[in-house]
Amino acid sequence: MCTMEYESVIGNGILTMVEAQDKYDALCAIMKQYHKENFEFNKAILPHTNVFQLTVLNITGKARMMKQ
Repeated sequence: MCTMEYESVIGNGILTMVEAQDKYDALCAIMKQYHKENFEFNKAILPHTNVFQLTVLNITGKARMMKQ
């Protein structure tokens, strides 16, 4: 028998493009997840970057953890 531990989340929903005036704030919120300090990115990328918002309609998850 062969197995492994796993945790997964699966969901679906509706994607909408974030409007230009809200794009900077959305990117700042995303970067806060990856950097402890305030990450200053080049604002010149904004016209060349698409940001999408996911409105989750349903979500499921499952896990298999080995007994300790």
